[in-house]
Amino acid sequence: MNTTDLITAAITAAVREAVREEVSQLVDQLKAPNPSPVDGPEFLSTLQVAEITGINENTLRRWRSDDDPAGPPYVRFGRAVRYRRSDIDQWANSPFSTRGRP
Repeated sequence: MNTTDLITAAITAAVREAVREEVSQLVDQLKAPNPSPVDGPEFLSTLQVAEITGINENTLRRWRSDDDPAGPPYVRFGRAVRYRRSDIDQWANSPFSTRGRP
């Protein structure tokens, strides 16, 4: 074996090991449970949703009062309006607008 062959073999081995380690780390990340992008309580207030999404509180209220499908789903506990964290996650990550207008 000449010097070029030795260098090529060493580089090939180093690249294989680096790729093996990287793939192993990626597989471990994929196996790990995904934390919710919205940390905190199960039910969120309008203010919390506004802070998380960057959508003005008044816009969220208008969507509710107009029964506008563009807004995220919500629930009522008496007069209190709350948003499920899981609903906000799903709504925020949806690739499509649910707005019912052409």
